[in-house]
Amino acid sequence: YQYEDLKGNDIRLVTLCPGAFNDDIVIRISHVPLSAPRDHGPKRMTLEEVAETLPPNWAVYEVFDGRYLFVLYSAASPNCYFLSSLSWAHPDASLAMCLYEKPSRGHVYHKHKYEALSYVWGSTDSKESVFVDPSRSANVLVSTSPQDQEVQTRSLGIGKNLASALRHLRHLDTERTLWIDAIAVNQDDHHEREQQVQRMADIYRFAHRVVVWLGVEGQASKLALSTLKHLANEIVTDFHGGYPFKSPTAVESDWSSHRNFALPYSQDIWQALDNLIRRDWFSRLWVWQEIKLAEEAIFHCGHDQIPRLAFHQAMLTLESQAVLPTDINRSQVLRTRSLLSPLKSSVNWPISITLWNTHVGMKCQDPRDYVYGVLGLLPARFRDRISLNYDIAVGKVYLDFVRAHIEHLQRLEMLTQSYLHGRSIDTPSWVPDFSALLSIRRQVSGQLAAEFSCSWVRFDEDQPSILETDGVQCAVVTSLSQPVPEFDDVKDRLKHTIRALEPDHSVMSGIYIIGEPFSVAYARTLCGNDLDERWPHYGFPTLERWLCQASSNALFGQSATALDGQDDTRLEKFERQYLSLLEGRSYMSTKEGYIGFAPKGATAGDVFCVLLGCDYPMLLRQQPNGSFVVVGECYVYGLNDGAGLLGPLPRNWRVQIFRESSGLCLELYRFYDAHTGMLTDEDPRLGPLGDWERIDHTRTGDDPVIFQFYKHKVTGETINSDPRMTPEALRARGVDVRTFRLV
Repeated sequence: YQYEDLKGNDIRLVTLCPGAFNDDIVIRISHVPLSAPRDHGPKRMTLEEVAETLPPNWAVYEVFDGRYLFVLYSAASPNCYFLSSLSWAHPDASLAMCLYEKPSRGHVYHKHKYEALSYVWGSTDSKESVFVDPSRSANVLVSTSPQDQEVQTRSLGIGKNLASALRHLRHLDTERTLWIDAIAVNQDDHHEREQQVQRMADIYRFAHRVVVWLGVEGQASKLALSTLKHLANEIVTDFHGGYPFKSPTAVESDWSSHRNFALPYSQDIWQALDNLIRRDWFSRLWVWQEIKLAEEAIFHCGHDQIPRLAFHQAMLTLESQAVLPTDINRSQVLRTRSLLSPLKSSVNWPISITLWNTHVGMKCQDPRDYVYGVLGLLPARFRDRISLNYDIAVGKVYLDFVRAHIEHLQRLEMLTQSYLHGRSIDTPSWVPDFSALLSIRRQVSGQLAAEFSCSWVRFDEDQPSILETDGVQCAVVTSLSQPVPEFDDVKDRLKHTIRALEPDHSVMSGIYIIGEPFSVAYARTLCGNDLDERWPHYGFPTLERWLCQASSNALFGQSATALDGQDDTRLEKFERQYLSLLEGRSYMSTKEGYIGFAPKGATAGDVFCVLLGCDYPMLLRQQPNGSFVVVGECYVYGLNDGAGLLGPLPRNWRVQIFRESSGLCLELYRFYDAHTGMLTDEDPRLGPLGDWERIDHTRTGDDPVIFQFYKHKVTGETINSDPRMTPEALRARGVDVRTFRLV
């Protein structure tokens, strides 16, 4: 088969001709203009509008599949209510269902209706032939036998996995129109490939439906899919608050949406579920934008199928389980849930978080695609800064992306994803190697190390590998432990690694550099200070409870010492989170008296710095010429909440972290006075704003992770950082702000 050049806005669509399973695969290829579908359907009432129509004691929630769930709460006492009824129907039967039901997609008009296929290419060493019928008429039926079309047909080689997908997806008596990258894009035409990759987001966004091919039936996949569908029918989850409800159509009368309820599944079922979500499709980087951008999607495994939203709901329920058996990997459940969640739940995610989420555990054939393969999920204004070019070096692709990000947001968020250990791509140390496997499991979020400052950087156009940025050097590393390994065995991970880190009694009984008992500072360090006092409403323990270590999973103190080998119990959720913070890191201490955890590759003599516009303290290594290499982000107790720049908060003050109103589970930082109970956006260490005023701002995808917006009262200029946190303003306070030359 010889490809014809695409013209203008055209794409190629594949018409899969009908046939029996073992018949030869016959297709037609046509060129059509890519156009956005138009929705002519009625608009339903908003959640707030529906809520206003409800009788007393009724509430309405939007669940993840888009439906409204109506809940009746009955009073057990004047101040205590319990859930007594759930329904998909409004309690007022006179309100027409069309006003609040999830709109049907039957009103969506597609000029050229097609489904987009999402699959794993697999090996292309051994190919199978499909036969291309040259007929341009969509109304002409063709024979499924290539022998009858010997003069007209041409063959095209495709991978075995794609051939298997087409056989399973082919209808017996009707045609099916698909967009399939391996056929729709001339893979031998480099220029066309780059053009079509740039349009990939729109191709999947405009498709009538995305069809996901997971592979042939096997490893009890039929059992796994039937279990997932049943689970999705039992429990539904509130989209805005994440609260699980028993579905109105549930058939398991004794099932509960309470997180401590243990699903009554056998080992065979858990193993089948684990096998399914470990299939190759779930580790392919490109699937993030293919599934996220889909208006509708359905998963096929052999001849079995499940809608995307049902699959996602089942993963939400599994993730909410307090205890999962060892037969299924919780991290993989979380990644799968994140992957399958609707785009509306992450449409305004910051760019750096989108990259972090899409890269963990994912693979692609061309390392450039760790950038190019996620562009469709990033905001349009930022995408316009990136030009696709598969001819330039991988390192330059990464460098150009990071520089564009710094210039776009005025933040050093990408710096926190740069690690010296494990790099394989030739890039400056301040540019992440997006292709490298991460040496840590989870970053310590919520540090607010640089407060609400923006970055102050200079790029050397003659030496693009150099980044100059302003900040403060805070501490020098003097000692480090061996990195905490990742263990699957809970007891070994706890007893033989974390417990062995505890300093001796003479140190633990002393006073930490910021003035509190060292034992308290050590306890806070082990958990990244993720405690209820700092993160109210997040389910973390209080400091008092954490210090008690009243658990057979104790990590420090007398409780840990007393554990001499007995079996450890199941980890609570917060214990799992704390351990994930430590894995891959080394416990360290500094010349100044700080303690914390550093990334792999750290050595004595490395320096901790707080860089303006960077939420995490960064570990840098000075070179003989005075420049610095980035070792990685870290956690240092006592350098959080802007203390490295502004000094400690006044007595009785602390930072508290809440969820943003954006619904994205991002952090909102406020300052709390424990003496008066006052909660404010204003840092008590900073003076008046002068000609500036703080203004409200609704988060968009073009915003940094941490921001406050300010407007100049005279000029009207708006900025996304605190004007009192500039290098000049900090130097005026006596802060030793210096310039670091990163290479």
